[in-house]
Amino acid sequence: MIKLFDRLTHAINLVGNLAFFLIMIMVMVHVVMRYVFASAVPGFVELVSFLQVIGVGLGLAYAQREHANVNVEFFLAPLPARAKAVLAIIVSLVSSILFALMTYGIIKLASTTGAMREVSDALGLPLYPFRWLMGAGFGLLSLQLLIEAFRAMLALRTPGETAL
Repeated sequence: MIKLFDRLTHAINLVGNLAFFLIMIMVMVHVVMRYVFASAVPGFVELVSFLQVIGVGLGLAYAQREHANVNVEFFLAPLPARAKAVLAIIVSLVSSILFALMTYGIIKLASTTGAMREVSDALGLPLYPFRWLMGAGFGLLSLQLLIEAFRAMLALRTPGETAL
């Protein structure tokens, strides 16, 4: 089950990477249009903002799985493995709860904006799909943190294993 979740976060991260690639292409096109043809790409800022939501939201769980997020190694390095595992459990569980609450709030907001048919200013794109994607990203991050708490609990039971 955890391997399936790992594959899911990897696949979703690829979609997020595609969003950042599209941002790079759009910026290049925008610069060429602006300086060569003296014309801006309509809705450029909105499109880049929406793609950033996709890129960041869908990459959160993968970044956590790969330990690409900020970590305080300076304070953790002198601690014994058991203390690191206990701290990893506490931090992962508290973080998971916080991100689950954020997921709930974002999904609730997405449902509300979907029902109200709220759209963006310049292009008139509906906002709710992007909020649903961000909620999904936060939800996956919450699950990834639960998996890390579980792994840290296993490390406590298995001598010689490290939690992080």
